[in-house]
Amino acid sequence: MVVANLFFTDEGEEIIRIISARKANNKKEKVMKSVEERAKFDNFELEDNYDFTNGVRGRFYKPKKVPTSMRLDNDILLF
Repeated sequence: MVVANLFFTDEGEEIIRIISARKANNKKEKVMKSVEERAKFDNFELEDNYDFTNGVRGRFYKPKKVPTSMRLDNDILLF
């Protein structure tokens, strides 16, 4: 899993910073069926540059919905 931060400088240059990277947890490791399959994920070296040109911002973002109630006076409703 890789977490990245994207921002623009005053000159308009796009900068991407890798915030964190970690390997799969125990639950994910149990899903892997064989040692050969797990060996594919054993390379934890980060690359110097990543290509995010086809990335979609907010693709998996789901805003939190919070139920709330409100009481309005009659004069507000008539407005």
